[in-house]
Amino acid sequence: MTNKLLFIALLMFITAGCGSNKTVLKKYYLIEPSSATEITVAEQTADVLCEVADVMVAPAFATTQIALRDESHQIQYFGHHEWAVRPQETFLHHILNHLSDRETFKRVANRFWHTPATYILNTQIHHLEVLQKEKAFYAHLNIEFTLIETKTDRIILKHKADKEQRLEERDLNLMAQAISELLSKELVTLTQLIEAAISDYPTE
Repeated sequence: MTNKLLFIALLMFITAGCGSNKTVLKKYYLIEPSSATEITVAEQTADVLCEVADVMVAPAFATTQIALRDESHQIQYFGHHEWAVRPQETFLHHILNHLSDRETFKRVANRFWHTPATYILNTQIHHLEVLQKEKAFYAHLNIEFTLIETKTDRIILKHKADKEQRLEERDLNLMAQAISELLSKELVTLTQLIEAAISDYPTE
């Protein structure tokens, strides 16, 4: 009888332990074009090719892990929250799409194999993170664009944006949305600057 009671007690303990183990699901976040930013077609399309180089991301922010900076020189990564796609790939995709939709150049691509491009657009991401200031979360994007004329290796323009946006809640979905909005706004600014800088080139 004692053995039977011991077996029942052991079975109840195991069952209770299994019931308390909840599966923790990871959440993945997307950086997508902001619906608040409308892309209009350029008034004139420069009859040139632009190569969009691979995006360079600072090593601390280059993986799918999402960084939280809670001290001036200290970051940590969220354990169950990640980017769905590596930032390098996401940003390259959006830059290409934006320039294609805007029609600033005759053609844009990540590589031109047979015809040399007139320009190369380099992009560097210095910071892509969540900032914690007191109890609030901020989305932080520090990005730099450089347009280079390939024939002369001359820098046509540089555009750097170091932006923060406070989140209404400590919610990483809101952070991904804020980063998307910041990127979309800076791409609009970038194309306007490029069009002014290359206005002397022949148009289609």
